[in-house]
Amino acid sequence: MLLFVYGTLLKGEENAAQLHGVPFIANDSTLPQYTLVNLGRYPGLLATGNCSVCGEVYEIEASILPELDDFEDHPEVYIRTQIGLASGLHAFTYVLRPEHAAGAPEIPSGQWRNR
Repeated sequence: MLLFVYGTLLKGEENAAQLHGVPFIANDSTLPQYTLVNLGRYPGLLATGNCSVCGEVYEIEASILPELDDFEDHPEVYIRTQIGLASGLHAFTYVLRPEHAAGAPEIPSGQWRNR
C-alpha cells in the first residue's frame, strides 16, 4: 500500500526515522484541491483548497499502520484517508481535522520545506 507524506516524515526532516527501512517510491504532489497549513513544528493538510501539496510516496506494509496512526493521532487530530496524486497514483495520507487548523497560516507553495 502507498503512503504520501508531506511534512516531518519527509527525508531529512525531524520525524523521517518513522519510515526508516520503508521503500521510497517517488516524489509526487497532490491534485490541486488541498491547503497546507503551518502548525509550528509540523504541517497539516486540509481537504479543501486549491493548492497542490508536494511530498513523497512510500510503499508501506499494512502492519505498520497502527504505529503510524498512533504517531499521527488518528483519528483525533488527523484522519487517514486515500487521495489521488498528480502522477495518477492513489495513496493513503493523513488529513488534518479542520477544527485543529484554526488560525494556522497557510503555506501557499504547498511545500513544507519552503515554509
